[in-house]
Amino acid sequence: MNTSNNYLTRLAHLEIMLAGILIFMPLVLFLVEKGDTFRGCEGELNSVVGFRDSISDYVYMHNAQIFGMFLAAAAMMFIYNGIIYFKKEKEIKQLLDSATFTKAATEVITTIQKEKPHGGKFYNIIFGLSLLGVLLFPHCEFPIPHYVSAVIFFVGSIVLMAFAGNEKFRKTGIVLAVISAVSLGLTFADISWYTLFFAEWIALTAIAIHYVLEANYNAN
Repeated sequence: MNTSNNYLTRLAHLEIMLAGILIFMPLVLFLVEKGDTFRGCEGELNSVVGFRDSISDYVYMHNAQIFGMFLAAAAMMFIYNGIIYFKKEKEIKQLLDSATFTKAATEVITTIQKEKPHGGKFYNIIFGLSLLGVLLFPHCEFPIPHYVSAVIFFVGSIVLMAFAGNEKFRKTGIVLAVISAVSLGLTFADISWYTLFFAEWIALTAIAIHYVLEANYNAN
C-alpha cells in the first residue's frame, strides 16, 4: 500500500507542475519575446507588438528553445502520467497472480483497483504525443499534422473534462469543458482583438484547473 500511495503522491505533484506550465507558459513566452522580431509564415520579419496570433506561433521567436522547453516538458508530464496507469495495471495483475485471496489480500487488491482510475490515465499518453506533434510540426511548414495534433489535444481534453472526470467534481469538469469549448469557438466570431492566442490560453487554464482538482483528489 505504501508503494501505491507513493504513486499517487508523485502523480499529484506532477499534475500541479503540469497545471503551472499550462497556465503560465503563454505569459512567459510573451515576456521573453517582447521587443524581438520573428519570421512569419511568408518568411518576412515583423516587429512584435503585443501577443502573437497563437501560442504555436512562438516557435518562430528568436529564443524558440524556450517554447520548445515548455511544450516538451508538458508533453513528457502527460506521457508519464499515462505510463503510471499501465504501471498500476501491472501491479494489480501481480497481486492477482500471487494472492491467496485471504481477507487482507482482497482488501489490498480492492483498494488499488479503486485508486487506478485516478492514479494515472492511459489517454494522457495520447495528449502528450499530440503536444509533441504541435512542437515538431510548426504550423507554417506542416499545417495539417500541426492542426491535427492541436485538435486532438484540445478536443480530447474537453471531452475528458466533460465526460471522463472524477464524479466528485463532474459538474465542475463540465463547466470547465464548456469554458474551453466556448473560448475556442469564439475565434470564429468577428472579434478583432480576440485571437487564437487568447482562446488557447483560456482553454489551457481550464484544463490546468481540472488537473489541479485531480491532483488534490489523488493527494487525499
